[in-house]
Amino acid sequence: MALEQLSREAIIDLRSAALVDPDLVTTAIETMGEFHARRLYTSVLVDHALLRRRAA
Repeated sequence: MALEQLSREAIIDLRSAALVDPDLVTTAIETMGEFHARRLYTSVLVDHALLRRRAA
C-alpha cells in the first residue's frame, strides 16, 4: 500500500503504535526501505529504531 493511500488518521494511529512497539518501524525499514519508513513514521522514530537495533 502506498503512503498516499493512507488516511491522516491511519498515519497517526501507526505512529502512535510505533511509539509503543518500535519493532513496527524496524519491520517497515526491512520491507519498504528506510526512505519510505521515514516518510511514514518520521525520522525521529526511524533513528530511534535503528539505534535500538544496533544496540541489540
